[in-house]
Amino acid sequence: MVSTPNAPEGLFERIEKEPESTCLYRRLHLDYTYGLGRIYTAEEIQAAKASPSFEREYNLKYLGLIGDVFHVKDIEAAMGKGKKFHKEINSYTQKSVGLDPEFGSSAFGVCITELVDGQIAVLHAEEHRRPDFKQMISTTVRLLDQYNITFEGRSRIFVDGANPSFIRALKAMVSEDDNYENFIAHLKTSYGTRFSMESLIYNMFVVPVAFNKEHRNLLAYAKKLMEYGNGVVAINPKHPKLITTLRTAVEKGEGTLDKEAISHEDVLDAFRMSLQYWVSN
Repeated sequence: MVSTPNAPEGLFERIEKEPESTCLYRRLHLDYTYGLGRIYTAEEIQAAKASPSFEREYNLKYLGLIGDVFHVKDIEAAMGKGKKFHKEINSYTQKSVGLDPEFGSSAFGVCITELVDGQIAVLHAEEHRRPDFKQMISTTVRLLDQYNITFEGRSRIFVDGANPSFIRALKAMVSEDDNYENFIAHLKTSYGTRFSMESLIYNMFVVPVAFNKEHRNLLAYAKKLMEYGNGVVAINPKHPKLITTLRTAVEKGEGTLDKEAISHEDVLDAFRMSLQYWVSN
C-alpha cells in the first residue's frame, strides 16, 4: 500500500501506530528528503513549500483535504497572532467555553477562548475520543477552575442543547439551577418579543445552544471573526487539532459543513459555539 497522508486517524495512521509485534506490514516513511536530487530539485521543493498542502503531500503530516470554508491566509494570520500571546493564565479576562458533548463512538469537543486587547485568543482546544460522561463533567469542571471561569467574571459556557442530561449535570456542578427548561420558559414570558440568545447569555452561566437550528449562523460568525479586519482570532500552533479542522472544513452548501470530509469536526463545533459569545457581547 502506498499513500500520502490524508485525514488524521485514518487507515494509514492506525497502521503506523500499531506495535511492531502485531503489525502485519513493514512500514517505510519516505518524506521529501528521500527524493531531493533524484525526482525533484531543491528549487522545486522550495516552491512547493508555498502550498498549504506541502506538509501533507511531501512531509508525512496527517492534515486531511484542503477545505474551502476558511481561507488559508486567515488561518495563517490567526496562527501568527497566536504566537504573540502570553502563556500565563490571565484570571481577569472574560472567557467563553464551547462544549460539543458527544458520547459513545463520537468525540467530545472543547474550546476555550478569551477576549484580550481586542483579540480573541484560543486558550484550549481539544477533542476527547470515546469519552465517559462522568469523566467529561470532571474534565470540564477542572478546566473552569484552571482558567478561573466564573459567572461573576462575565465568562460563559455554551453547550449543544441536544444533550440535556449533560447540561443538567454541569449546571448542578457549578451551582446553577438545573431545571433550565422552566427557566427559559420564564425568560421568554418576561422578555416577550425581545427574547433572544442575548437574554440567555445575560441570565445564565451554562447556556444551551440549539445547534441544529443555529449551526449556519455559528459558521457565519466564525468566518466573520476569522476574516473581518484581517481577523481578530489568535490561535497558537500548540492547538494542532483546531488548526487542522479549520484547514479541512468543507461546505456542502447553504452554510452546512460536510462532516465526512472534515478532520476533528467536534473541535470545530466547540470553536464555533465559543466564538458566539464575542459576536453577542
